[in-house]
Amino acid sequence: MMKLNLNHLAIILDGNRRWGRAHGMKMSVDFYIKSGLLGLDVAQAAFDRGIDNLTIWIGSVSNLTKRPTLEIKALNKAYKKFFADSKNLDFAHERRIKVDCLGRWRDLLESDTVKVITKTVDETAMYADSGRRLTVLLGYDGSEERGAALQKILTSPISLRMPSLAPNRQTVDDEAERERDGLAGGTSDELHYFANLLRQNSWTGHLPDVDLIIRTGVSNDPHNSAGFLSLLADNTQYAFLETLWPDFTPEMLHQILDDFATRERRMGK
Repeated sequence: MMKLNLNHLAIILDGNRRWGRAHGMKMSVDFYIKSGLLGLDVAQAAFDRGIDNLTIWIGSVSNLTKRPTLEIKALNKAYKKFFADSKNLDFAHERRIKVDCLGRWRDLLESDTVKVITKTVDETAMYADSGRRLTVLLGYDGSEERGAALQKILTSPISLRMPSLAPNRQTVDDEAERERDGLAGGTSDELHYFANLLRQNSWTGHLPDVDLIIRTGVSNDPHNSAGFLSLLADNTQYAFLETLWPDFTPEMLHQILDDFATRERRMGK
């Protein structure tokens, strides 16, 4: 296997329901478990390749608010089973992996499901300094993440202005000219400061930049969804697969990672 320079891998698990329909399965808790809601074998393969940060998106806000009630109940049971699974917990403890769950899951999931997830998150909190992290995005929406970050900033006592840059601000005439040209907004340093401020107050801002995003089940429609990890994806590379998530294997992951290792990442240079 090729050596990787990849610190943060994110996977969008797409295609479960299409896979289920193709196999004549109803949307039940058994379906979600059989379809591999969050494949332990894929996670193991990622960490075995030396990837320290793995983020997997297993449920959007829309998934938990716009689908039929029975399907949402099935999702709750599947989430609860996954986070309580002894094999998954043993894996996290053996590898000293901190498990996080980010998004609006506390608001959108049933109370019993929230308790199980919270227990797993708390049990692995001791590995915060290990450098290895599995982040599960649940009840997640990138647009809502940005909105929540801005709301947090606006309702906090911090100052939004950079005092250290105040003496270097342009004159009123310069500002008026920039506004006419559609360029108003401050210096490059200020704009980067505010971008970082938004990230620091976001749900995922503590995570490193994403090096690679894999999306399964694109079916000739490669795209992002709901601003997925938009605050961490300035220089992200992508891999789009037609393969539906339940058919995605560790071998496929290794192929993608080997391809990534051969890519030239110029970072805009």
